[in-house]
Amino acid sequence: MMTQSALQTEPAAPPPMPENVEIIALDKIRPSKTNPRKHGRTPDPDFIESIRVHGVLQPIVVTVADEGGGYYDIVFGEMRWTGSKLAGRESIRAIVRDMGVDEIFELQILENSARKDVHPLDEADAFAELLKRGYTQQRIADRLGRPLAYVVQRLKLRELSKECRKALDEDKVTLSVALLLARIPDDKLQAEALDEVTGGGFDAPLTVDEARKRIEQGFMLRLDQAPFDITNAELVPKAGACPACPKRTGAQRELFADVKSPDLCTDPGCHTGKVDAFWQIRKKEAKSGGAEVLEGKEADKAMGHNGAYRDLEGTEWVNGKSKTVKQLLGKDVPPITLARDSQGEVHQLVKKADVAKVLKQKAPAVAKEEAERAKIDQRQKNEERKLKLRRKAIQLAIAQASAKAVGMAPTALLTLIVEAFAARAWNEVQRAVLDGRGLTAKAGNIEAQLTKLVREAPSPAHVAALGIELAMRASSPWHQHATSGAGSSIWKDALKLTGVDFAALERQVADEMKSKGKKPAKGKVATEVEAQPKAAKAKPAAKAKKKAKKK
Repeated sequence: MMTQSALQTEPAAPPPMPENVEIIALDKIRPSKTNPRKHGRTPDPDFIESIRVHGVLQPIVVTVADEGGGYYDIVFGEMRWTGSKLAGRESIRAIVRDMGVDEIFELQILENSARKDVHPLDEADAFAELLKRGYTQQRIADRLGRPLAYVVQRLKLRELSKECRKALDEDKVTLSVALLLARIPDDKLQAEALDEVTGGGFDAPLTVDEARKRIEQGFMLRLDQAPFDITNAELVPKAGACPACPKRTGAQRELFADVKSPDLCTDPGCHTGKVDAFWQIRKKEAKSGGAEVLEGKEADKAMGHNGAYRDLEGTEWVNGKSKTVKQLLGKDVPPITLARDSQGEVHQLVKKADVAKVLKQKAPAVAKEEAERAKIDQRQKNEERKLKLRRKAIQLAIAQASAKAVGMAPTALLTLIVEAFAARAWNEVQRAVLDGRGLTAKAGNIEAQLTKLVREAPSPAHVAALGIELAMRASSPWHQHATSGAGSSIWKDALKLTGVDFAALERQVADEMKSKGKKPAKGKVATEVEAQPKAAKAKPAAKAKKKAKKK
């Protein structure tokens, strides 16, 4: 692609001066109000320097301003006029022509369209202005020497949302991708599609082919799968029939030449409106015929695993073959319930009990399976009911127990709380508590041993000691990073409650290690309350039994 500098550079030698070329002061010339070019109207430094050295070698074209006063309006050459001003020139060579407004505008569009650096949005706006002036799309194409598809696609760019126009301006999307986005007739959907094709700020932008597939799959709908009659112009009178709609891919092949299917709807909002209108008709007909109608969550529940209905399009395996419920029932179809789920899909439902009655005679194997399924469904319902009742009873029990605990003796409550704490402590914490009391933790029985220890504690003080130890072992800062969080708070509170100076103990251990040159021996748990007598005797007794066996 040619650069702006290359396009703007004047030829080396001036062309022969036509008879009507004049030298006009720059301050007597004004930019054209009809110039279709909005992008790239500032000349680059190389172009300005060329004018400073050589002047403007190709005259601009101007016309006498309507209000007179010796002023001229630019027809062609605004870039050269701007460059001359920036280069410090006072005048410029110009051809003066007597032209009407429409003629000027058409020539400006032709001149700009011939340039390779013209912005597509500028072309789109210019073509739209020509349509207002009575041109047809075909006439514009003929005047420009372009295919009709070129004009149609440029005009489609005017349907880009502000966000998408900005993305095209800033080169976040290519022209080809912008045309794909312009096909979506809703600004919100365009924004969603723009986010997807540009990667949403996290992924790489999609290629043109990837973007085309994504938009076709996510923002277009197949009319051959529409639940309504696409030829019915009265369903939604404002929208009309689908075959003649310009938003159908087959209606504008110049715009949708790259789309294989001619029957894709590019307006999901309009499509949804027709689906809703068709549902209202079906619902009214069903109710007038005495049929039951379900909608939304009620329909979802009815069609769920534990629901009381079967979809006629649901399948069953019979003798190794898949058949729909409708096929199995044949002509003996029970009363139909019309349902529309929360996703907008319409279903024809029949009650499971009615299906079972029909299939009992026609297909014993299927009827048996239906009966088994019904039993399973009933068992599940019973279990869910029991669980629901139990949960409610648990809530009531907790509420009553909490109220009664206010007047209970603190000793029993303390034991219960420490027991619950012990049962839910980490395995290594439970093991450490037992080891510290001379008990050997048995595999798979640690929790039971610790619970027994709490229950058989000789006094509330021993229970409290166990509680303190469990709390501190569960929250102690065993590694250098364990200095924050709930655990650290419990550890600090326990030290404060018991009056233990942890910093002093760390210094004491450091001094002992320094003096002995080795790590201190691992001792038993030191608490103000001595270990229970039973726990103290347990280890020697166990050793005595082992010695007796060896002898």
